[in-house]
Amino acid sequence: MKVTDILKRASKAFTKYDRIKAEMMALERELTSLCREYDMASGCRGTRVESLRQRADERMGRKVA
Repeated sequence: MKVTDILKRASKAFTKYDRIKAEMMALERELTSLCREYDMASGCRGTRVESLRQRADERMGRKVA
């Protein structure tokens, strides 16, 4: 009984993990696309996601980490 309970909980956790991982991958693709759009709009080349985040945070008045 204990093993079955653990496996049920593990199954739920893996389902949640898979969903979140897929969402993260989709967000990473979106951010990469936004980097390319930023490059075209600004005349820059090779903007990294981290750089885009810093620029967005600065422009939107958010505290830069």
